[in-house]
Amino acid sequence: MATFGKTYLQLTNLIIERMREATVATVTESTYSTLVGHLLNHVKNEIEQAFYWNALRDTYSVATVADTTSYTFTGAGPEATVIDGWDTTSQSPLVRGTNKQFDDFYLGVASASVQTGPPSHYLPAGIDS
Repeated sequence: MATFGKTYLQLTNLIIERMREATVATVTESTYSTLVGHLLNHVKNEIEQAFYWNALRDTYSVATVADTTSYTFTGAGPEATVIDGWDTTSQSPLVRGTNKQFDDFYLGVASASVQTGPPSHYLPAGIDS
């Protein structure tokens, strides 16, 4: 039984039929269909997060500005994973730094001696509002 290309409702009905229940016109029509719908969503999310699927990847561009050290990927969402970075101005890859490296770059260093210029490293630092 191929399930490729099936809709959410069709998948729900395939499972409900195997449970020997009547098929439904909407996923929220019965208690079973609602439960099956929640389980399908859960499985879908687990599969999406299990691997860096090419079809789910997005590219975000951020224009860097002198003396700015923090940027936001607007619209990336809380599940986003930064895979790599690229400096399009100098046509060179950015190196993913470590927390220790960035601590060494910024902590205990006078603000006048913090290096400026084109970016060479990046470090994802969580999510914002």
